[in-house]
Amino acid sequence: MTEYKVSKNNLQKSIHGMIRHQGLPVAGIKIHLYAQQETESMSGQSPTDEPLATVTSGTKGDYEFNVPFGNYSIQAVPRSDSRLLKQSLFNIELSRSGITCDISLKPGLLLSGIVRTASGDPVKGGEVFALGIEPTPYWSSAPIDSRGRFTLVLPRGKFHLGSRSSASGNFGDSSNSLSSAADDKLYYLSKQIHSIDLNRDQSFDLELPELVRFRGELNDPLGNPVAGARVLFTPKDVEESPALNELDFSASCMTDAKGRFEIHLEPGIFDMDVVPARESKQFGFSEADLRIDSNLDRKFTLEEGHKLSGRVLYKDSPMADCLVRIHSHENDREFIAESNQEGEFAASIPPGIYTLLVSTASDNRKGKVNQNHSDNENDMAPWTKEIVVGGDTHVAIKLKSGVTLSGCIKDDAGRPKAGIRVSVFSATKSNQNGLSEENLGRSMAHTNTGENGHFSFSLEKGKYWLVVHRDFESAKLIEMENDSKEVDVSWHGWCQVGFLVEGEDGSGIPRCKVSYEPYKVNGEGGSNNISPAGDQIAGQEHPSGYVITDRDGRCRLTIPSGIYSFRFNPPQAGSYADKEIRQLSIIADSKRKVLLGRKN
Repeated sequence: MTEYKVSKNNLQKSIHGMIRHQGLPVAGIKIHLYAQQETESMSGQSPTDEPLATVTSGTKGDYEFNVPFGNYSIQAVPRSDSRLLKQSLFNIELSRSGITCDISLKPGLLLSGIVRTASGDPVKGGEVFALGIEPTPYWSSAPIDSRGRFTLVLPRGKFHLGSRSSASGNFGDSSNSLSSAADDKLYYLSKQIHSIDLNRDQSFDLELPELVRFRGELNDPLGNPVAGARVLFTPKDVEESPALNELDFSASCMTDAKGRFEIHLEPGIFDMDVVPARESKQFGFSEADLRIDSNLDRKFTLEEGHKLSGRVLYKDSPMADCLVRIHSHENDREFIAESNQEGEFAASIPPGIYTLLVSTASDNRKGKVNQNHSDNENDMAPWTKEIVVGGDTHVAIKLKSGVTLSGCIKDDAGRPKAGIRVSVFSATKSNQNGLSEENLGRSMAHTNTGENGHFSFSLEKGKYWLVVHRDFESAKLIEMENDSKEVDVSWHGWCQVGFLVEGEDGSGIPRCKVSYEPYKVNGEGGSNNISPAGDQIAGQEHPSGYVITDRDGRCRLTIPSGIYSFRFNPPQAGSYADKEIRQLSIIADSKRKVLLGRKN
């Protein structure tokens, strides 16, 4: 159970510094800012991390971020034509005054080569990526030029190496725009990962495996081609490859003027997502578990929907870069749109009943800080409304400043709990008597507690469910009125478990996959539904999953108290062997050191 104590009741500072190399200022360096809710976070060290904001160093190597108080990390990314390595600073605590963070860049080693097809032809365009195995989790990517050549700048160490024709999400420092299928670029996805030990400048060529061709054609209901649609392929059979899992691995291509696309894939099972251009009258679709074992030709018809448009305003001024989530009530499908500089957005969707949720770019759910917005816009509340779409529909959205819901998450002894996810959900007719996975809907906002256990939201007046982690059984109904509220939470039954995974030489092992599942007797469940302390968590099924260790070999997970089995799988190409702990009782917050021996 969770106890709540309710009582009634953001300034921004500067992170600034200089970028230097051998004491001299370096201009034109991209500096990414990341939120680091936990001191053990790997922020900026994973390819899928999304920065809060990005600036470029000035002529004197200077840079500056103006952000709210909190914990951050920054990463300086040199130009691709230099020999300098990326450099990161972690555990930056921004409190009541600004902080200076100077970065000194260092040179690295060059890894260059050519990417070829199985028939020996150079691959034109795309990227090569490298993921550090040991001793560092350093990662980087480099574009493939028209002759198939690439050059990576890396530190000494052992790396996973692979390539793909297009990046997804935030991975990669290069800008690889997608062109039509009519050009001579090869769009492909290969799950082949090489391992390389880099101790000096080196050449290493990549050869793609045998790939199968997937050709498609997109048309509207009248048979007219749908041009400019993005077709995304995500492999399903990469669970046992932590490197590919960490990349959010996928590849995409665009339809040409005739609605055609072509991509080459390694045989396997894929999810396919079709996303029409913003101005298109058609809405996209997804096809799951698509098995592709040989050359394939398919035709698809994209249904036409209704145009849902709107304008986002705050104090009668247009709001750019607002995220608009359009969630269908009839299935679990969600459409995404974003407002432009005039505050306008548009999407084509099928008829039905939808919930709209609009948040500003500074909202932590989107993972960005819009430095062009004024300070008080950080207090804007997310906006939500239920609408019925039976034809073209226009929605006027007026964001408002909210009232503050804040508080502190504590354990039974009154100690603050850091790095705990806290979410708020709108109270509706369907969940007025209690919250569950089935009726919670989309979260209005979420955040992680800081090192002092505190959290804070800005919300409009209304009723909300406050949820700690995923403890829906103990959700608390909060009514926000004209005054701010402070909610102190005493959180029972859940534990934070931290692991430090080291080699026998005492060095931390980054990118180690730490898997957990309820302990089973003779391979069968049934003994783990009651915690060792005898305090059963009502309705709570004990979870399974995995986390990845950070740059220092640390990880932290939040699970209900119980008995679990843990497996520790370091990178396969590394020096260390796997390890398993079959029966570990978790009854309180704890930190443990796990030593992995070297492979025979």
